[in-house]
Amino acid sequence: MKLFSSILVISFVLGIIALIFHAQQEKSNELISCPSYPQNHLESNQLKIVHFSNIPSLLAQQVKPDQDIGYIFSASARDRFNYSKLGDICIWLFTPDNKIVDSSVLPVTGKYIMQISSARGTVNFEINTTLEKDSTIAQKIKKNMLKISSIKPKLNDQNIYENLVNEHLSKLNTQDYKKAWSDLSPRFQKKLKNDLAYSKIWQKYIGARLINMVVLSKTDKEVIVAIEINYLSFEDAIGTIIFTFDPKYSKWLIEYVSI
Repeated sequence: MKLFSSILVISFVLGIIALIFHAQQEKSNELISCPSYPQNHLESNQLKIVHFSNIPSLLAQQVKPDQDIGYIFSASARDRFNYSKLGDICIWLFTPDNKIVDSSVLPVTGKYIMQISSARGTVNFEINTTLEKDSTIAQKIKKNMLKISSIKPKLNDQNIYENLVNEHLSKLNTQDYKKAWSDLSPRFQKKLKNDLAYSKIWQKYIGARLINMVVLSKTDKEVIVAIEINYLSFEDAIGTIIFTFDPKYSKWLIEYVSI
C-alpha cells in the first residue's frame, strides 16, 4: 500500500514537472509581438548609410533595449525590398516622408530608414536583404538609353558626369586602381576598406567602355546616373553610379556603384 502511494506521489510530481516544462517551452516558442510603431527615438548617431542591391547583403550588429539602430538607404518607387532576420528584434521601415511601409514593394523614390529595436534584452542580430529593381523601371532605363544613343543630349550636366564615368573607366581599364580609388568618396572608401576590394566589383568588366548614360536624379549634393557599358566579352551590362559632391575638394566623388 505504501509502495502504491509512493508511486502515485512520484507520478503526480513528475506530471507537475512536465506541465511546467511544457509551459516554459510554449513561452519560449511564442512569436515576438512588436508594436505597430517604435517606442524609441532615433538620434543621428544611431543612423548608418547603407546601399542595397539585388545581390544579398548581410547586416550584423548588436542592439540594446533602450537604444535602437537605424539604416538609411536609397530606393526607387516600385523597387522590391525583401529581408529575413535572425534574432529577437523588431523592424520598421519608413518612407522618405516618415510613413511606415507595410509592403515589400516600395511606394516612392527617396531615402528610406529601417529602424531596428530589441524585443528581449541586448540582442546580436543578423538581417539578410535584397533590393530588386522593378522590371518596368529597368525597361524604362533601357528605353531612355536607346534614345540617347541616336540623339546625344546637349545638357552640360550630362557631359560632366559622362566625362567622370569615362575617366574612371579608363583608370580601371589600365588597372590603375590607386587612382580609381581616389575617385571614391571617403564614406565609400571606408565601406570597401581598400582599392583591391573595389577592383573586384569591376574585375569582369575590364576593357569596359561607356555606351549610354542617363541622369536619373540630381540635387546639389547627389547625382544618380544609370550607365550601360560594353566590355571585352561583347556583352552589355546596365548599372548605376551615385556621385556625391565633396565641398572639401570641390568635386564630385563616387558614393556607390552597382553593376
